[in-house]
Amino acid sequence: MTQVPLRPEDDWRLDPAELDRAVRSGTKLIVVTNPNNPTGRVLSPTEREAIVASADTVGAWLLADEVYQGAERSGVTTESFWGSYERTIVVNGLSKAYGLPGLRIGWLVAPPEFKDAVYQRHDYTVICPTVLSDYLARCALRARSKILARTRGILNENYPVLAGWLEQFGHRMGWREPDCGAICFVNYRGALEALDLAERIREEESILLEPGEHFGLPRSLRMGYGNAPAEFRQALEALGPPLRRLLQA
Repeated sequence: MTQVPLRPEDDWRLDPAELDRAVRSGTKLIVVTNPNNPTGRVLSPTEREAIVASADTVGAWLLADEVYQGAERSGVTTESFWGSYERTIVVNGLSKAYGLPGLRIGWLVAPPEFKDAVYQRHDYTVICPTVLSDYLARCALRARSKILARTRGILNENYPVLAGWLEQFGHRMGWREPDCGAICFVNYRGALEALDLAERIREEESILLEPGEHFGLPRSLRMGYGNAPAEFRQALEALGPPLRRLLQA
């Protein structure tokens, strides 16, 4: 597997030259997450075009994970890769923007022949979701606009709170304002590795932070801010003192 890195010093933008070097004649599949996890960044039209062009050049399949679509704070829905290239597969679900992970419901959009092949394999795994999950998922999709409006409302209320809280750490914290999703990727200055830092916070405060090492990016943390606003403020209040102490350790 060949990865194309996104770098914070370049605003997490995709470098088309690095993409071209990574995609070769034998490349069968290009995988992209848009909006991105963990950065919360949405690809620009130019970046999207570069990805489609690379896939088309070698005839590779393009698999687009779009599970954060609909959680844009701006209210402008991220354009899907579906329809941009004939060998495109799009996956999405109710776990992120809709805030319904417990239903374990998602979907796949693909050309008919690929969809049929996947459906046959599906029969050998889970066969079908529970009747209740299927029913509730249908209800959620019927209320799609209301649910996504609620999500965006929570994010727009919570992000300024998070940004103000991070600013209190001064030069020890750096981050890019996320375009989408209840995630903010923060880099920090401190002696502890993120794995150790996150584990200490978990043990001491029962607060979960995602260490950057899980994304190949040390000295960084993925912080979620999609909780109910009152709960989120409470979590930040509890997190502040131990985090300050550990950053200075």
